[in-house]
Amino acid sequence: MNEQEKVPFYKKNWFIILTLIVFFPIGLVLMWMFSSWGRTPKIIVTAVIALFAVIGSTGDTEESTAEEESNDMAQNEETTEEVTEEETEEPTEEQTEEETTEEPTEAETTEESTEEETTEEPTEEQTEEVTEEETTEEPTEEEAEEETSPAEEVKETANEVVEDVIQSDDEIEEIGYVEEGEQLLIRINTGIGWSNESMKNTMYVQTHDILEKLEEINNVDIINIGFNLPLQDEYGNEEDREVMTLVFNGETRNKINYGNILHEKLADVADDYWEHPALNK
Repeated sequence: MNEQEKVPFYKKNWFIILTLIVFFPIGLVLMWMFSSWGRTPKIIVTAVIALFAVIGSTGDTEESTAEEESNDMAQNEETTEEVTEEETEEPTEEQTEEETTEEPTEAETTEESTEEETTEEPTEEQTEEVTEEETTEEPTEEEAEEETSPAEEVKETANEVVEDVIQSDDEIEEIGYVEEGEQLLIRINTGIGWSNESMKNTMYVQTHDILEKLEEINNVDIINIGFNLPLQDEYGNEEDREVMTLVFNGETRNKINYGNILHEKLADVADDYWEHPALNK
């Protein structure tokens, strides 16, 4: 009996249970250190207390959130009431007087509208300008073609013919027209052939076909056809140079029978013929 009375109070069951109810952290420590309960009861008590602690903390969080939401709603309602009061405020007498003085009278409105109507009427000069603009209609395609100069027509026709005649390796260097003397100038950069004879024959053939296709061309008397080839000088420098020129006037061209004449004979019947010495090597 004396030994039981000497046991400290904090080791007794009644005190441990009291601390578990009043302040459970200390109660749990005392229970695990000094109580004579079994392991299973200790685990069950600890789990139950932990569950109540979690539920309590969650409830506190939800309550704080609800309080914040209610406070926000209250602030919004106050703001809405203030705005509504501002909108429903009646204008003062001074504001009403200002609004009434701003409205124009009937006389002022009539005068302003009359002034606007009188200023909008066009003058005689403006009317004449508008009439001139209406009468100057854009020319049609046929009128635009008629406005093309004879020189442009000749060059366009010659360009189409030469493009149709020359080979893929050749290119047009120049299509020119001199109204004085009605001279048509054609310059072609021709490609290099297998031999000088083959290149000369190609130039004769192209000259024949160009003359034949331009037989009915208007505003042309003299046709000057020249061919260029890349030649090297004695220092090895290469540049395009004229190697053959054939000139035919209208009278000569009218005498040519393009269906029977040999191509190489064009050099003999031309009014002027020249070839570079390099073609005879």
